[in-house]
Amino acid sequence: MSTPFLLFHDICHYHPDINAIVTSKETLTYAQLYQKVLGIAARLSQSDSSRIVICMGSESDAYAAMFACLMLSYQYCPLDINSSEYKKQQVIDVYQPDLILCNTDIFSDYGIPVATTNTNEWGKNEAEKHVARAVNPNTIAYTIFTSGSTGKPKGVQITVAALANYLKWVKLDFPLKTGLRWSQFPNIAFDLSVLDIYGALCHGATLYPLSTQFERLFPARFIERSQLEIWNSTPSVLDVILQDTKTTHKQLESLKLVTVCGEALQETTLDTLFTICPDIKVQNTYGPTEATVSCSKILLTKDNYKRHCFGSAAIGRPTTGMGFKLDPIQNTSDLYELIVYGIQVSTGYLHRPDLNAEKFGEMDVDGLPQRYYRTGDLVTKKGEDVYFHSRKDLVVKVRGKLIDIAAVERYYQTLLDTPVFIGSSTKVSIVFVPTGKKGAFSATLNQAKKILESQEVPNYCVEMDHFPMTENGKINRKELNRLANEKLP
Repeated sequence: MSTPFLLFHDICHYHPDINAIVTSKETLTYAQLYQKVLGIAARLSQSDSSRIVICMGSESDAYAAMFACLMLSYQYCPLDINSSEYKKQQVIDVYQPDLILCNTDIFSDYGIPVATTNTNEWGKNEAEKHVARAVNPNTIAYTIFTSGSTGKPKGVQITVAALANYLKWVKLDFPLKTGLRWSQFPNIAFDLSVLDIYGALCHGATLYPLSTQFERLFPARFIERSQLEIWNSTPSVLDVILQDTKTTHKQLESLKLVTVCGEALQETTLDTLFTICPDIKVQNTYGPTEATVSCSKILLTKDNYKRHCFGSAAIGRPTTGMGFKLDPIQNTSDLYELIVYGIQVSTGYLHRPDLNAEKFGEMDVDGLPQRYYRTGDLVTKKGEDVYFHSRKDLVVKVRGKLIDIAAVERYYQTLLDTPVFIGSSTKVSIVFVPTGKKGAFSATLNQAKKILESQEVPNYCVEMDHFPMTENGKINRKELNRLANEKLP
């Protein structure tokens, strides 16, 4: 098995002068980045710290620390420097690290050793000897935290073998070349960043993190200025780019491929994107954090996307080493819970044996045992395509009756040809629409009452300039529900 670190090692040695990372503050070649990795690895190898929290922004020190941990077969946990203090404390309490790598002093009161990368303590020595060390493929590469419906963080453990298999897919399905200009919008604690960091730096591409607030507020300008060729984000972030009336073909024309993951990719989003950039290619991917970022894909173009859309885009076929099982939902004719299985499935949640027994297990596939994960995602089929339908936890009660939030959103998104989201409480549901769309929504009320159940018709319509999003670039359901509660009579 060619490990992720060895892929990176070989790139650094064969293409040392190619730019590895370009930010507003620094530009590092692969040779320079490798020296930084060696320095951190040398320091870590002199201690007993094998469980590392890396708490930084999108910067070269963070990426170097990740590769240093892989080099030493240490495991790490990425933590967003901009997360709330409460979230940081929760993650650290569960992960119980030996050391925190951070370029600030915000962890001085946590009772855990802290090392900073902006001092001379790292030095340089014979760290290169660790490159040849044999790696157990079942070694944990990283633990990344995700919150469930309760908000309690769950530490998802990903092995070296799972990450290596994921990178095989990148090599097969991305237009790789040395110096390829690749974005990084997701923060390092969001698993979607794994695609950018390892996809780029293990294949000789140049990583362009959006590291300033201005860049993140106006990503289309950043794409044009950096002449990016790969863009990777959630569909919600892509919608922000496309809903900006100032976004032009010229700003996006350098892009060869847009990859999205984390949410359903709406047909209306593709309509807009292919109108602005008819020659672009879109890779829609699906996958929970528990299956190493993503485990299925479908390539969409302006010529084929309509055939693979049913309100939203199909989630595609499983990637190499992965598979799907559709588990029928009782009392429905066309809904299934999606079970994913294969080499990329996590070893389980850290310190959660009860939840592991519920969500993970082994199944026989063609005579071979395969580890599986119950996703909690409901899907439907149309022909050979599989479509995301809703989350089990997005079926809620309003006025004593069940509402499938995702189904109502899809109805209005198709009807209004725009992104639409629902917030709910036990008494009301509210539809949130982009500014300027309230009149269009009001005009559909009579039609909606003929199609939807009475409890599914929203009580209010609220216009928003920007939909609330989580730190991971997904729609913030909790905030929408909070806003819905504010409208209680």
